[in-house]
Amino acid sequence: MALPRDVTLYMAELVQSNIRVLEAALIRLLALASLTRCEVTIDLARSALETYIREGKASPVNASQIQKR
Repeated sequence: MALPRDVTLYMAELVQSNIRVLEAALIRLLALASLTRCEVTIDLARSALETYIREGKASPVNASQIQKR
């Protein structure tokens, strides 16, 4: 599926930790678009990934966080 440029740039800025997190965010976005039968837009990307980011799933993990856990 081809993504609009603004959506691609938004996701690239949002997810900078690693490719797996980026892939998970993309899958989440595409699944939502498919289920709701909506076009992939920047507004859809923001709403689909807002909880994803708020829950901290797309935040980078560092060594100190791993050691604490």
